[in-house]
Amino acid sequence: MKSVYNIGGRSGLRLITNRAIFIDYFPPHVEDIIPEYVKRLLLVRGSIMELKKIKGSTVIQRMRAFYRQLTPQDFVKISQSYKIDYVIIEGEFSHNFAKIRPVFRDKTMTVYDVRDLQEETMKKNNIEQHSSRNVSRYLQLALEGDIN
Repeated sequence: MKSVYNIGGRSGLRLITNRAIFIDYFPPHVEDIIPEYVKRLLLVRGSIMELKKIKGSTVIQRMRAFYRQLTPQDFVKISQSYKIDYVIIEGEFSHNFAKIRPVFRDKTMTVYDVRDLQEETMKKNNIEQHSSRNVSRYLQLALEGDIN
């Protein structure tokens, strides 16, 4: 099977690369798959309640802003339910991905391998868990009177 891309409104990519995409702006023409389309749309474009919290004068602007604020952890979570191989982010909005090496970058977009996002997320989770354990241990020692 060819790779599946999660894109940020770049529908032309499907035609250029001959690859599947996770979601785009164009709804399906087959009624049976509309519920699945809506599920995917909500994951990367936001629900009505989420979009109300985002600045923008049109729904499309808010949906783009929602996608742009997603983090590597968000895409990892999505990839646990759906087959996604790559994530495409507009270059100027890739700051949430600064610690991750892109597989491709040009003036307008940056492409990340989901496996790299998963690896970075695991590292981050391990650091957070380690820090949490240290705080818990410190509090335990303080309560026992072992810390001055």
